[in-house]
Amino acid sequence: MSDSNPKNYAILFTDIEGSTKLAQQYPDTMPIAVDRHHKILSEIFSRHNGFVFEFIGDAFCVAFDNIEDAINSAIESQKELANTVWDDAEIKVRIGVHYGQAQRVGDKFTGYMTMARTHRIMSAAYGGQILISRTAYDSAPKGEFKMRDLGERRLKDLIQPLHICQIISNGLQTEFPPLKTLDARPNNLPFQLTNFIGREKEMREVKELLAGTHLLTLLGSGGSGKTRLALQVAADAIDHYNNGVWFVELEQLSDSILLPQTINQALGVHEESQKSPEDTLCAYVKDKEMLIILDNCEHIADACAHISEKLLRSAPDLKMIVTSREALKCDGEQTHRLPSLETPQKGKKYTPEQVAEFESVKLFVERAQAVNTAFEITGENAAVIAGICSDLDGIPLAIELAAARIKVLSVEKIFERLSDRFKLLTGGKRTALPRQQTLKALIDWSYELLADNEKRMWEKLSVFSGGWTMEAAENICHDDEISEYDILDILINLTEKSIIIYDGEKDRYRMLESIRQYGDDLLNGSGKKEAMAALHLQHFMKLAVTSEAKLTGDEVKKWLEILESENGNMEAAMHWSVSGGDKDEGGKLAASFANYWLNRGYLTTANYWLDLIIAESSDMNIAIKGNILGISGLFANMLGDSDKAERLIEESLVISRELGNKDDIASGLNNLATVVYEKGDYKKARELIEETLEIDRDSGDPSKISFSLINLGTVARLQGDYKTAQKLLEESLSIRKKAKNKFAISSSLNTLGILHLNLGEYEKAKAYIREGLDISEELGNKYGIADGFSLMGNVEVALGNIKSAEKFQKESLAIFEEMGKKNKIADCYSTLGFIAHQNDDKVKALELLEKGLELQRAIGDKFGIAQTLQRIGSLKISNGIYPEAEVLLEESLAIRGKLGHKGGTAECLNTLGNCYLLEGNIDGAKEKFLEALELHKELNNEIGVSSDIAGLASVLFRHGKIAEACNLLAIAEKLEYSSGAKLDIDDKKSIASLRQELDKGEIVLENSGTLKIGDEPDLNEIGDIVTRIFIQI
Repeated sequence: MSDSNPKNYAILFTDIEGSTKLAQQYPDTMPIAVDRHHKILSEIFSRHNGFVFEFIGDAFCVAFDNIEDAINSAIESQKELANTVWDDAEIKVRIGVHYGQAQRVGDKFTGYMTMARTHRIMSAAYGGQILISRTAYDSAPKGEFKMRDLGERRLKDLIQPLHICQIISNGLQTEFPPLKTLDARPNNLPFQLTNFIGREKEMREVKELLAGTHLLTLLGSGGSGKTRLALQVAADAIDHYNNGVWFVELEQLSDSILLPQTINQALGVHEESQKSPEDTLCAYVKDKEMLIILDNCEHIADACAHISEKLLRSAPDLKMIVTSREALKCDGEQTHRLPSLETPQKGKKYTPEQVAEFESVKLFVERAQAVNTAFEITGENAAVIAGICSDLDGIPLAIELAAARIKVLSVEKIFERLSDRFKLLTGGKRTALPRQQTLKALIDWSYELLADNEKRMWEKLSVFSGGWTMEAAENICHDDEISEYDILDILINLTEKSIIIYDGEKDRYRMLESIRQYGDDLLNGSGKKEAMAALHLQHFMKLAVTSEAKLTGDEVKKWLEILESENGNMEAAMHWSVSGGDKDEGGKLAASFANYWLNRGYLTTANYWLDLIIAESSDMNIAIKGNILGISGLFANMLGDSDKAERLIEESLVISRELGNKDDIASGLNNLATVVYEKGDYKKARELIEETLEIDRDSGDPSKISFSLINLGTVARLQGDYKTAQKLLEESLSIRKKAKNKFAISSSLNTLGILHLNLGEYEKAKAYIREGLDISEELGNKYGIADGFSLMGNVEVALGNIKSAEKFQKESLAIFEEMGKKNKIADCYSTLGFIAHQNDDKVKALELLEKGLELQRAIGDKFGIAQTLQRIGSLKISNGIYPEAEVLLEESLAIRGKLGHKGGTAECLNTLGNCYLLEGNIDGAKEKFLEALELHKELNNEIGVSSDIAGLASVLFRHGKIAEACNLLAIAEKLEYSSGAKLDIDDKKSIASLRQELDKGEIVLENSGTLKIGDEPDLNEIGDIVTRIFIQI
């Protein structure tokens, strides 16, 4: 059986009858019996070409290419199980077989209708019985099997009756009680024309609740699927009620006085002239064991509460399920709020297979296929389908109405039109109740049941985006008619009536988007939208300003969570301000929100809003505009657009200088310096930062001084002035620790980690970076986490822990790609390419390195370009392509020379030395290794010196200086050990090759006059020894 397009399969399901009870009665022997059952059935299904595609507990789900094999395996299974001698736990299995369309995807089969029907057929059977659909029987070869026609039966999926047969065979039990179908008990459950999709969790919960109560009210907004869930629960539970299950539809009942008569009619109760309809009903149910569903009770809730109490007092064996948008609030009532269907998370990336697993998506696809059989989830439409289901909040009715539009619109067009969903989502089934034929009619019904103050509050609350707190509602929504003190009661009422949702864990309220849009339409129509939007902006402006100070203090984590919760409201406020509202306030709001965007890594979001605000800034206050230009430049630089960043920051500086605002000038200079040094102009960057630091020291602001120090220290490090860099960076860290600014502390720790990484002090680097990463993870600082992962990956590479390094870099890449941080994305690709090279996967290495280089060239990242060119050059050397390697390495060397980056220059000289050595240019190799050695000595980089000396040992060997070569090789290995780092793959291969050559000459290192060096080698002394050796050559 191979992967295929949808086609007809024979599907067979099994289940052990009473397995739970058997496990409780025979805890010791039941596991053994189940194992024997598994072995027997597995062997039989295999013999008959069955493919077991799923186990559900002790049940088998099996697919066959033809119905004959399925029936034969069912017969043989029942005979074998019947003839097996069991211990205490006797296993009896019920089997159901159906023939219908399904599709194999890998080791799984999909096809909801076929699978659901097979399960329902099996569920109707008894242990030892084989039930088969007439469709399946008619598809089998005639004369091969005997069957007993059991006629059309209503299965518990509530869809139209299905014709069922029982397979008869010698050796099988033939007589069984009546089938476990809906026909076995009295009921008036309506036929359903579509499948019941999802809700497995809710089904379990409702069944458990119903077992422990007599009155269960299912609560939820309109269209949430309360009725369908109640019907399905009733159908599944029908065997527990000897007098049946009864459905009473109340939506069209306008006069609550007629409620008892309506229930009597549904139950088939004849009224008596001497008794009231209510008393007649109570007398009828008195000794009955039955389940009654009262559907859609919200408009006559008081009457439903009264009749429910009276019925339950009259009938001890009666149970009731009520569906309503609000609780009945009567004695004995147990409520259960029905959530929307599970939806994909907005903004998160999923594969088509992952999208297909969500309940809301399953419903959309199934209903879409009902109007377009060719419709399916693909790589192209999966994200759009996910967006539709998320935007519709997983409301089943809304999803069904949207899916019906597949007949005339693409999913892309449907998604685009959801902003006007009340026009789009119309045209429900003509047989549906009027309020279920359009989304607007559904919500109209809820709106008309509210009190006037509840209606006004619904309109006002629509101004919020993403939810709100009680305090926000009190501040924004009170007016002459609704006082602040009334708001809590109104919110409670709207929650109880399923208009709004309260999240107790977060202490926040929210509306489903369709409910919010309905209120927003009303607010617009009332002419009060602008006034409400202004109040909304004012409230969140105050919150944003307060948060600025809090994000540098001890409550930073708490305030980040607050801002995360209010992100939608902040964006809504900014949108209104730039769309004709208060532009100055919008600019101030964006400026106050910048630290939040930065710390959460929302770079592209920040860029979008800042661009929008700048585009509308012609009449904005000049100081506010200058601030926004500078902040926008900072985010543009982080996204890799250095030219845009430089232009915006310089515009901002012009404004700051005109206004004479020294603090803003200093911030602008610092931001400009960041752009300039990332473009490789270290000299100009240093001048800018020194000017900034002078202003900052005059102001005495510790946070600004520490920022200038860290920038100045970074430039010093890039120029190879590690001693100055360390002094500046440690001073910055000290200031930040005193201020207890955790975000700033983590940044300083990372920067010090990079410095010690450059110095070859890898364990010290690891300690700093790990501490910084721990703080970032504690705070939920997405950018800091990504940066920390990347730096940890770099340290692990240096320490030779390649597997760990790859893991860190991949985690970092995933976060930076989500942010859109181009230079970091490129750096991750480059490092992952280097790691692939270390793993000797040269094809993958080249692919990743070239991907990184392409992005680095696009954004003008000179530092990154130089590093990646060297890495590609090293890869070319490994592949024996020396001329190409030379060109790449010379370009890298030239860039690093202009940048003044000594560490990178030394690494590149060393790699070029290896290239010359393998080409046979021994003198060229010696020159490059000696140049690299001088720089690595100056930088006190032990692993770099080790690599240089290993190369020089190979040079000596080729000059016939065997003893000297042995001496240098021993020194190189000693330095590698003492540094705690690991040489890269090419150095290791070079040393291994040299050792092999030495071994051929039977030269033993220990007896070759090896130089003795201590546990803490003096690199200058070693350098002098090497220089003396080469003077003699």
